[in-house]
Amino acid sequence: MNVNVGKNFNMQIGEEASVNVEGNSSLMVNQDSTVSISKNSIVDIGGDERYETKGSLQVTSEKNVDIHSLGETNIESDKRMIIAAQDKMYIKSSDKVDIAKG
Repeated sequence: MNVNVGKNFNMQIGEEASVNVEGNSSLMVNQDSTVSISKNSIVDIGGDERYETKGSLQVTSEKNVDIHSLGETNIESDKRMIIAAQDKMYIKSSDKVDIAKG
């Protein structure tokens, strides 16, 4: 199935929608993109996943944010990184915690 849209395209689905892709899938947006979910969202990915943004990335959640990895987790920045909490902050490890400069 091929669908080509020249300019403006708006699709509204009233209640439930399901999209299944059996093979490879590619989505490319050349300008601004907005995803708005008013209730719960579950994303289940069987293989590797990569997000790349050329501009700023802002993630805002009105409830809890949980990041859980069974492998190694890296958070890196080429410039300044700020980690802040308005209430309590816990950094814990079952092995050891190293905080180093440089």
